[in-house]
Amino acid sequence: MADSKLSNLTELAVAPATDDEVYIRDVSEAAADESKRITLANLLASLPATTLNGKLTAGASEIEGSNFDINGGTIDGVTITAPALNGVVTTTGLTMPAFSLSGDIAGGGQAITNLGRLDTTQVLGLSSTSFITAKDTDGNVMAFRARDTGIGPAVIGQLVGAADPYFGLGGGNTFKAYLSGKLELSGALTLNGQVFDAGAGGAQINTTGAQRGLLVQSTQDINIGAVLDLRHISSTPAVADTIGQILVQANDAGLARRLYAQVNFQIADVSDGAASGSMSIVLIEGGANNTAMTLSAAGVLAPDHSIMFGEDQDSALVANEVSLGGYDIAPGERSLAISQENPVVVAAAGASDRYLPIRINGATFKLLLHT
Repeated sequence: MADSKLSNLTELAVAPATDDEVYIRDVSEAAADESKRITLANLLASLPATTLNGKLTAGASEIEGSNFDINGGTIDGVTITAPALNGVVTTTGLTMPAFSLSGDIAGGGQAITNLGRLDTTQVLGLSSTSFITAKDTDGNVMAFRARDTGIGPAVIGQLVGAADPYFGLGGGNTFKAYLSGKLELSGALTLNGQVFDAGAGGAQINTTGAQRGLLVQSTQDINIGAVLDLRHISSTPAVADTIGQILVQANDAGLARRLYAQVNFQIADVSDGAASGSMSIVLIEGGANNTAMTLSAAGVLAPDHSIMFGEDQDSALVANEVSLGGYDIAPGERSLAISQENPVVVAAAGASDRYLPIRINGATFKLLLHT
């Protein structure tokens, strides 16, 4: 039969089967030579590499292959469904829209740069969302860095794995927040007028330094310095309430902690507009507390036992004052020294006797003194 166009053949009214045969005449043979036949399946399998000079339109059909290579060029406007990418993917600039992950991303130790923001709809710290990293040689689990102009990335915070893991701020960890709840500072803590609330517990300051403790420092250029303010807020204040205490404790020889001294501040009168207070010093004596001295709001000093004067101080005529002291009349002879505004009055002209005016039970008497 004569050669005809494939489009004119009625046999192509239906799609050919893979076992159908087509005739092929080699270009080296004459036109009258016998043509050879080959199945469509073998023909498609034997086709050489082909360069397309136009567009390949697949329509609704699929292009399949176990190894499908595209060397150069651009794939434009293509939707790739369920691809399996193996090897290294390089790009001169890839913009990714929002997408969802159904598995893990292995970073391979590489960095993600210029990340604008990392959002999660889950609660960090729960099993649903977590950051898991391996520790480096310094014990750091995760470091947070910020880039400064001309300086490079600076550490602003890091998680450190230890027996008690902590989160530290700054490269030197100037602030540490431990997993156990402990806080550690290596600089000043500025509260800016805020309240440190210890709840139902107490606030304790530990120091290993000698003669170190609590220092309250005021830098105001006024005539009043730092203030130690003890406040007792009660809706039912009553007389004899201890509204403030200063306690001094230390170990005894058996290493048991003992209260050696305390200063108590108490309510003496709770009347509205006429309140008054008192102060007492309590010292341990023979293992028991002893109120060594009390001071009333009126200025009455009441020692528990006696008043002793250790310093050698002579008496003198003083204005608006009556004071007692001790004076060594001779070596080893300490005596009472009285200083007051009222002078000693000579009993009679030329006499050696003197009178000391004193006040007893609302009356003035003259105490006769003989020299």
